Amino acid sequence: MPMQLFMLLIIISFIVGCCFIVISWSRKLEKGQDEVKPVLPSVVQQPVLPVAPQVTGLPEADEFLFACRNFIREVEGLRVGIKDEKLAAEVGDIAAAGRQICDFIEKRPLNARNVVKIVDYYYPTTLKLLNIYSDISSQRVKVKQMEETMAEIESTMNVILKAFLGHIEGLYEQKAIDVSSEIDVLKHMVRMEGLTDERGF
Repeated sequence: MPMQLFMLLIIISFIVGCCFIVISWSRKLEKGQDEVKPVLPSVVQQPVLPVAPQVTGLPEADEFLFACRNFIREVEGLRVGIKDEKLAAEVGDIAAAGRQICDFIEKRPLNARNVVKIVDYYYPTTLKLLNIYSDISSQRVKVKQMEETMAEIESTMNVILKAFLGHIEGLYEQKAIDVSSEIDVLKHMVRMEGLTDERGF
């Protein structure tokens, strides 16, 4: 009997020892996984760019209008410091032409693709030249090269104004074509319904 009891104690001790070993190894494995757990890089905050407010619902048109309104505001701000009356008048006309184009696109957003070149080239070029002019004109002492640069910018503003007017003409030319098409359809419908004779139109 004592021998059987001794064997039973050995078996129980063996089982307890195995359980202890298994638990210890599982804890070590978990700890090791925690130690080699990769550290994720912190997220770098990117600068938030201004988003064009929704005016028309068409992204292309809304982006154009956003750029257009900013351009007008900057041009009018630069015009205030121009002492040359002729140049100030031309810059004012450029701002007015830009505003007219904005109003046109706001009412007819599908035409925005026809004036992409204004935003891509004419807006930044105009602002760049006016900023250079403003910087030079603010200098108390001017050398010959500075005066020549100012004169060149003054003559170039008229070219830019003509470009803006040309874009306005192109937009309204398309509008005139649309109006003519509507009138032709109207005349055709009236004739089809017998509401007028051929001399009526």
